[in-house]
Amino acid sequence: MFSTLPKMPEALASTPKGPYSYPGQTPEDYCVECLTRHYSKAHGLMKEGERFSLKSGKLLPESRQRIRAAVEEMVTAEEDLGTEIKDRELKKMIDEIDVKQRDLRKYIWAEKLTTTQESIDSLRGAIDRAKELVNMTYRVAETCPKCEELIEVACKDTSGEDRAKCIAAVRNFAEGEGSTRRIPERK
Repeated sequence: MFSTLPKMPEALASTPKGPYSYPGQTPEDYCVECLTRHYSKAHGLMKEGERFSLKSGKLLPESRQRIRAAVEEMVTAEEDLGTEIKDRELKKMIDEIDVKQRDLRKYIWAEKLTTTQESIDSLRGAIDRAKELVNMTYRVAETCPKCEELIEVACKDTSGEDRAKCIAAVRNFAEGEGSTRRIPERK
């Protein structure tokens, strides 16, 4: 019976080292994957809390239970935010996520969503902020953490118009047709 099961692809069959999801995954990519998972779960829990309260028009104990679970999920994400990030552009994006997450946690506390608040509108404000966190993590996942380094190496001996052309060529190569990776613009 077991001999008829399809073989697992080699990339999935090998066990990755450490906590990673697949062989060759970088700590930075794993960090972004975990953040996306934590914030998606927190967002979903808050949406579920909203659904529990729609009929009554106010936050119910079941809603608060979901909001508290969402806060626990965000606190767990703080461990992932402590991952050492070597790429400066990626580090900047992760730091922005950290600030947004803290702001959301403070908003939830200030609005008393886990204790006495009854307004669904306050919960909706938290839901919108949680969705933005999810979107931010996906934007980070779409960037190319090593691309800045690639540009520096490939275009180091160029200047002026030639440098601009070199950077454009590296971006076109790295982003490629059909790729979701984007090199962050330097400011």
